[in-house]
Amino acid sequence: LAGAPPALPPAVWAEAFEQAVFPLLTELLRQWVAATDAAEQERLMLRGVTLLSKAFLHHLSGLLSLRSFHLLWLRALELLEQFLRAPQSELLAEAVPETLKNMLLVMGASGAFESRARVGDTPQTLAQLTAAVVETMCPQLSGSPDLAGLWHEAQPAAAPAVAAA
Repeated sequence: LAGAPPALPPAVWAEAFEQAVFPLLTELLRQWVAATDAAEQERLMLRGVTLLSKAFLHHLSGLLSLRSFHLLWLRALELLEQFLRAPQSELLAEAVPETLKNMLLVMGASGAFESRARVGDTPQTLAQLTAAVVETMCPQLSGSPDLAGLWHEAQPAAAPAVAAA
């Protein structure tokens, strides 16, 4: 084996997430309910979250070029939320918010949330969609000072205050 493998187009990576990574994570969640060795299953689920995060961030620049990026991102957020809600898992309760925070910081640094363009058939930007999901999923994270710049841009402009006469 010489050199790096050939780069795959972003659409192929999106398909890899849809056909392999997301189904794998979904299966891990399904197995959690019937797990006989909870500690081992919990470690396996943590590896799944790590796989999602690392693969997503590694291919972020290409994935951002896809018109359907917001759907891929929302699906990733949905799975992270399900892992966060895994019953009686302190490990995941700590690791998922940290993983999500890292993903948000990297995405913010890459400019993923800068566009004012509306995504899909929604009236919202990617930053607004993300902020709404994170607020519901992990409220303590949405108020994090590290993420303040991301959310400030995502919030609709407030109406100007009327001066008292």
